[in-house]
Amino acid sequence: MLSIEDRSTRITSFTAPNNWERVLGHRSLARCAAFYLLQPNQLLWTDGHHEGISRASRMFKTFLRVEHDNVVGALNALYVYTSFPFGGKDNASATHCILVDTIEHAAWVSSIVDATFFLGQFPQTNIIEFPKLPRGVLTCPCNCTFGWKQDPITMGFTICEQCKGSEVISLQEDF
Repeated sequence: MLSIEDRSTRITSFTAPNNWERVLGHRSLARCAAFYLLQPNQLLWTDGHHEGISRASRMFKTFLRVEHDNVVGALNALYVYTSFPFGGKDNASATHCILVDTIEHAAWVSSIVDATFFLGQFPQTNIIEFPKLPRGVLTCPCNCTFGWKQDPITMGFTICEQCKGSEVISLQEDF
């Protein structure tokens, strides 16, 4: 069995906030997920069995900017010196991803090929389904971050109590 340390480099100074991977769009119950940009505004997540596209590309890019020196250090340890290895710039296709361990809250840099192989070793898990309001119910956007609220003290994320992860709230009192 391939270990995460075998072909990935840990981003040493970074500890992911609780549920950070959920805010980035990860919707399965798998322990680890990989993230990279398909296009400037499309963040792809995969757990090796399921994948999805998230609108949290700005949050992902902010992470890359804030942790720039540490991410570049991890890339250099893998002998990666190209521009935009995580994709998202013009026609630059991603070659690498950020791999997040949801239990240890650690983040790793890995090639997409190695991350896909690593993630595929684990059993398939279920997808988290958020509640949906019936068609025709008037809604408005919730004032949360993709269905999550950040705790200002712990910096961790919890599911938004108002929208329950759906990102919208009903304007009708009977829902």
